[in-house]
Amino acid sequence: MNRTTLFAGLLGLALAGFASSSSSAADAASPAVASSAPAQSLPRLKISANGRFFVQDNGKPFFYLADTAWGLFPHATPDDVNVDLHDRADKGFTVIQAVAVLWDARSRRNYDGQLPFVDNNPTKPNETYFQNMDHVIDQAQALGMIYA
Repeated sequence: MNRTTLFAGLLGLALAGFASSSSSAADAASPAVASSAPAQSLPRLKISANGRFFVQDNGKPFFYLADTAWGLFPHATPDDVNVDLHDRADKGFTVIQAVAVLWDARSRRNYDGQLPFVDNNPTKPNETYFQNMDHVIDQAQALGMIYA
């Protein structure tokens, strides 16, 4: 999974929130909890026919059980990431919510000394910084979790 896939997924989640907010309580369904078993490729998610929950491509409900790890990309060491992701997978989380760039991004470097933007210019992304982000997303996907 790469940043383009991540951002497309975030757009889908935003649209899903809009769609579910316009549904009635009579449309309620009971989604099943997704497995936290490792997966090679995670299924694409879409909104159910009744607009009340997420389903996978095969129609199986997807339970959005998220943990927030806002600073996982910019502040955590690789060992911290490994421990945190395995802990969350073991507890059954299906989604990790994190941000690519935190408020302190202009001065606080990630574990390998990189800032997210060249010359602190948000129109010039630092590819080395974002390659680390891609690696963390891939780790979560290997454990059966998605990022939001």
